[in-house]
Amino acid sequence: MNRCRRRRLPKNVREAVDNAHCLDCDSEAEITEPVPGFYYLQIRHDDTCPWFTSYRKAHNQ
Repeated sequence: MNRCRRRRLPKNVREAVDNAHCLDCDSEAEITEPVPGFYYLQIRHDDTCPWFTSYRKAHNQ
């Protein structure tokens, strides 16, 4: 993406990303904007995260 087309994230989106993390593994959060105005937040759990382990077991993954 070219620099002149980049936009700063809206304040409410920035606040959500700053506060988004897993309380069990303190994972990182990444936000992308696949389409203008639509933001996708992804929490990246590590393999030792107890929440993520129980989630995978519950969903047969």
